[in-house]
Amino acid sequence: MKILTKWLRSYLPGLPEDDAKLAEDLTLRGIAVEGIYDLGAGNGSLFEMDITTNRVDAMNHYGIAREAAAIYGLALPALTLLCPRESRPPSPSPCALKLKTPVAVSQPEFYAE
Repeated sequence: MKILTKWLRSYLPGLPEDDAKLAEDLTLRGIAVEGIYDLGAGNGSLFEMDITTNRVDAMNHYGIAREAAAIYGLALPALTLLCPRESRPPSPSPCALKLKTPVAVSQPEFYAE
């Protein structure tokens, strides 16, 4: 997985370490950084990371920022998510179904409406 350190630093502007030290500290705590690629002045680095399947929480930039915040004792701001507005009126039920074939209920005690 590829992680941009510029994006990590946008979540943690007070991150005290350089990219090489950050990579080392993440690796020591189980988030393996296998490669560091310099992207030039002002662009940070690109981390090539090996994230195991039991760490799905770390499979994105925010998850890696959470790990870095825990390592260095920094506060991680919560994500602010904006949901799109509903463009159509809400349905009376969560999902509307139209049956083309009538369904016979053989055991009405198991039938819920």
